[in-house]
Amino acid sequence: MFNVVLVSFALPIINAVAAYNVELFHKGTKSGDLQWNVDYETKTATFALNLSATFLTEHAFGLGISGDGSVYQADLLLVQQFGQRVVVRDCWSNDQASLSCIEQQDYELLDTSVSTNHITVRFQRLFSTCDSHDYQLDNGTTNVLTIFGLPKDKEGTAEKITLENFEKDLYRVQILKTPFSYTKEKDSKWFEILTPNITIPKQGTTYWCSMHRLPDFDTRVHGIGYESFILAESKGIVHHIEVFGCDIQDGEIPYFSGTCEEGKLNPQIDRCSHVLAAWAFGMEAFFYPNEAGLTFYSASKSRYVRLEMHYNNQAHLEGVVDRSGIRFHYTSRLREHEVGVVENGLIYTPNMVIPPGQSTFAWSGYCPSKCTSLAFPKEGINIFGSVLHTHLAGRKARTYRIRENTVKEISRDDHYSTWFEDMRHVNPPIKVLPGDVLVTSCEFSTEKRTNVTFGGLGIREEMCITYLHYYPATKLEVCKSSASEISLMEFFFFLKSIRGTCMSRKHESIKKEYENVSWNHGSVALLNSLYGKSSIDVHCMKPNREQWPGKWRNVEQPVTPVEKIQPTNNCIH
Repeated sequence: MFNVVLVSFALPIINAVAAYNVELFHKGTKSGDLQWNVDYETKTATFALNLSATFLTEHAFGLGISGDGSVYQADLLLVQQFGQRVVVRDCWSNDQASLSCIEQQDYELLDTSVSTNHITVRFQRLFSTCDSHDYQLDNGTTNVLTIFGLPKDKEGTAEKITLENFEKDLYRVQILKTPFSYTKEKDSKWFEILTPNITIPKQGTTYWCSMHRLPDFDTRVHGIGYESFILAESKGIVHHIEVFGCDIQDGEIPYFSGTCEEGKLNPQIDRCSHVLAAWAFGMEAFFYPNEAGLTFYSASKSRYVRLEMHYNNQAHLEGVVDRSGIRFHYTSRLREHEVGVVENGLIYTPNMVIPPGQSTFAWSGYCPSKCTSLAFPKEGINIFGSVLHTHLAGRKARTYRIRENTVKEISRDDHYSTWFEDMRHVNPPIKVLPGDVLVTSCEFSTEKRTNVTFGGLGIREEMCITYLHYYPATKLEVCKSSASEISLMEFFFFLKSIRGTCMSRKHESIKKEYENVSWNHGSVALLNSLYGKSSIDVHCMKPNREQWPGKWRNVEQPVTPVEKIQPTNNCIH
């Protein structure tokens, strides 16, 4: 049995030290909690595990971290109680989930305490221990495991235990959350944009759009942050939410509530595409830096917004009525800079696919220098937050800036999960100048899939994007790319020519062409090479979905110094 638990944790951040807490449960009963502090100067994390004594009376308890959330190749602490004595051992599991304990104790035990009902274990460790059996902490998603019912080892020598045979729970957190401080004004207020009591369709994937009018503010205000508001009945079904501002030129916008099917929305509604907020499953409340705020309605901004809900109803539940959405916090104390959001990565298109049976396959989407030169002011923009997003096959995601063949990482998650997409703080903000290139790259796994995975909106299709929050705001809304259709047609023609089946350049639809490919080592390698070198089609778009002037189809792909974005060795000796 393996339970996955969505957790939330407090964010009282003071200078370089952060305090966090996650409650632990087992079979619906609270088993304890895990608290930790992070010291970025000494690069150490200090933990306090508080556990109900009932879980240690007859058995040992395992607290672990693993790269993919499984019990395979996990870093584990084995906790045992013998009367008033608590024994803690540094252990690990191999690729068969077999447990071993080692003499090298990279977890420093600080103290233990035992009471009638609880035991507490305090320990600390370096972010990076240089031990191949240890999980090296980073600021991406951390998969924390709790394992119950393990046999006690009274001899002090680890038994050969197979962890797969025991009950486990999984918690996704960010242990190293980038320190970030903000001031929430005492007189701040809030309003909500909520979907209007709709019955969630029973189909697996639904995008539902509804139109809303902003409150009638007495004066100009600045948004200072936002958070989700999810009904209890809808938790686990609401996958992500976006709020889009409309174009002031469209004037009064007609009311609408229905599915956001491409090509079926009123063009006036479809033009409402300026991102004001983007929330994804697992994201906590997010507040802007003190120097930046988001203007809602003004002389240059429409009073209407479009709410877009992505429902992932994989259980095909019927009759679930939803009224979820986004809560905006705002103040009349205006800030120096205006907040903007730009979407970077891959265009949602079947031009991009992931072949079946792949342990890892990569995509990269570009915002080329020509687009940033047109859209960004000469002093540049300052990125302070990033929400990375893929669907079910995503395993890693990262965004970085290229300037004159040098790379600056903006955000990265080497243990990505679509079920934990918290805002990644960028502190201090990273400057992007006109002429810089923005790149979002993702790695996917389709080992258990037998059919090709297409890029698209469905949960079993794939995305690779990031929502970059920055200031000062510009009129750049979307800067994404995909392999060009011209390059793809050449690719399909080449595959047909080497098979000798068809030498005609007449082609079927992109989807059909991909489905006709015989996927083997050679064709996968060719596609990987194509994606890395082909020309690209680019969306360099304004909030009303108009392209910035220029040639955006079949343009040269930016050169990416990939070797410079590989993980670095952060071992501390």
